[in-house]
Amino acid sequence: MNLSQRLWLPAAVSTLLATLAAGLLLAGPAVAPSAQMVWTVAGLLGLLVATTLVSTALQVGQICQPLNELSDLARRIGDGDLDVSVATNRKDEIGSVQQSLATMRDALRGIVGQVRQSAESIQVASTEVASGNADLSHRTEQTASNLQQTASSLQQLTANVRQSADAAAQANQLAASASQVATRGGEVVAQVVTTMDEINTSSKR
Repeated sequence: MNLSQRLWLPAAVSTLLATLAAGLLLAGPAVAPSAQMVWTVAGLLGLLVATTLVSTALQVGQICQPLNELSDLARRIGDGDLDVSVATNRKDEIGSVQQSLATMRDALRGIVGQVRQSAESIQVASTEVASGNADLSHRTEQTASNLQQTASSLQQLTANVRQSADAAAQANQLAASASQVATRGGEVVAQVVTTMDEINTSSKR
């Protein structure tokens, strides 16, 4: 029996009792009211009020308790407790809400699992990227060191070439000086030969 049927039943009983009481009151002018009739009407009215109060109290208890339980379940799910157990054995409106809560819990559990899996994948990818960056940084440093060594070697080679050029210039200067000395020596020898010829000629006279 669902909630609408439970609420309809006491209303129907109350309506029936009220109809009976009204019928007795309407029959009063035609028939002289007796003490028994008055007490009967009063009893029916009292029974009507009591039935209504008891039925209302029972219905409020039957509705409020499941609603409080549903509110507590919704609060726990909202706080992140996705392992909470949700009963889905009722066949009324409360059961429909319970089924909706269970479906929402399962959907949230799936979403959280997917997010957790994505986070783990991102962490693995970040670790691999960090490792690749470290390797690239090491290779870059090694390449920079090799370039620095190459530049140093080029500077040393340039210095050696300059030293060789300076040595060649000095050798050229020395060769020029030697050539000048040789030329002067040749002139001196020619003068000596000329002088010796003049002395030889003079001696023959």
